[in-house]
Amino acid sequence: MPLQNGPLMDAIELEAHSRIVSLSTQDLSNTAWAYAKLEVFDIPLMDAISAQAIRSIAEFDPQGLSNTFWSCAELGYQNFPLSDAIAGASISRISQFEFQGLSNTAWALATLAGTDGPLMHSISQRLHKCFNADRQCVLGAAWPMWRMSR
Repeated sequence: MPLQNGPLMDAIELEAHSRIVSLSTQDLSNTAWAYAKLEVFDIPLMDAISAQAIRSIAEFDPQGLSNTFWSCAELGYQNFPLSDAIAGASISRISQFEFQGLSNTAWALATLAGTDGPLMHSISQRLHKCFNADRQCVLGAAWPMWRMSR
């Protein structure tokens, strides 16, 4: 059940907007994740997070990239410049992604009906390496891979 966007959420949004340029990449990712988990879709806040995330995309770690992308997908928030920035940054760091980040990124891409072939190819290659190490790890990525193939 979504949290009602009451006075508390308004205060959090106002505070986040006033500090958006000073938030760390983890703060940006965590804020987007929290709003997604609470099922609060605040377009102005997501727009501000996206703009700042794009400016600082090179500073995101793999978990921050995947969590931010997952949050957008969970909220149904499509921001193509942010998706492109996350895809580019993810591809260049794909070898640093752990399985959960790969799975979340693939799920987000499939959920947002993305068609980023290079990103999905990079995820597939990395999952193949995971699969060789641990065959169970690939099961969580089965749906996104199937979804993207349709």
